[in-house]
Amino acid sequence: MLHYLHRFTQKLIILLAFFGIVDGRAVAARFPNAIERTVILQGESAASLATLLSLGLTGKSRARVQLGRNSAWAVYLLKKDTPKELSNPDQGMPDRYNDIEFSPFSVPSLTIGPYWLDDGTRAPDRRNGRYSFLSPVIADSQPRNDAWAHLIDVLRADPAWKAGSKPVFQRTFPFAKGAKLGLQVWNFDLSSYVVEISVEGVDAR
Repeated sequence: MLHYLHRFTQKLIILLAFFGIVDGRAVAARFPNAIERTVILQGESAASLATLLSLGLTGKSRARVQLGRNSAWAVYLLKKDTPKELSNPDQGMPDRYNDIEFSPFSVPSLTIGPYWLDDGTRAPDRRNGRYSFLSPVIADSQPRNDAWAHLIDVLRADPAWKAGSKPVFQRTFPFAKGAKLGLQVWNFDLSSYVVEISVEGVDAR
């Protein structure tokens, strides 16, 4: 019973954060708008991120990652690309994926896209110039051939992984021209996680 209550409480905290109920105060919450853009990050950090994603470093390599439910719904509201318009995600919302491509040539680079959330359009905690997307919920019990699940396994072995912290993992990678990429992992419950990838200082217009 205590285990169930703990899991319920953790999920409730995450939902309250998403819907904008912070420190006991209900605020007007707004999920960010999706945009369709490609972000290119150049610099030595590209190789570090490629290693975490188990991408090859000797030539061009790519990982395809699925967007989480909320991110995918924001993309649907942008594109509305079903024969009949949907009113909620449970009516057959298409899956959405981002490609993360590493190139070692000339200057090491990462190319990520095509879908991002514009965090300058969210509320509360509006963050102009920040763009992000979320993974699906990644359970310890699911097959490990998924790119997100494999990333969780790699990060869990990293000394920066702090079980019980909020988030359990976070790191910022610097890139050329002041750009940076943030990688965060949050507990969804005791045995599942959500990953957020964010970028700042980039041209995503």
